[in-house]
Amino acid sequence: PNDARSADEALDLLQLAAEVDPYEVVILDHALPDMSGLEFSRFLQRHERWKALPRILLTQAGDAPSPDVLAAAGITESVPK
Repeated sequence: PNDARSADEALDLLQLAAEVDPYEVVILDHALPDMSGLEFSRFLQRHERWKALPRILLTQAGDAPSPDVLAAAGITESVPK
């Protein structure tokens, strides 16, 4: 497992892994410092390379977006932290 501290780091890790050993799932924090996990998932959703990659969004208890919003962003599941 790899931890990214920003959306840029996460994208770098995804690109590097795609060439060698692609990730099977991505766990995103809803409260990333430079971009929310939901926004990052929307970014991934727009790119064919990562569109089908399962994504789990970590949220604060009671702060999860609606199921429709999650589905539109390609989030497979939301988990409170």
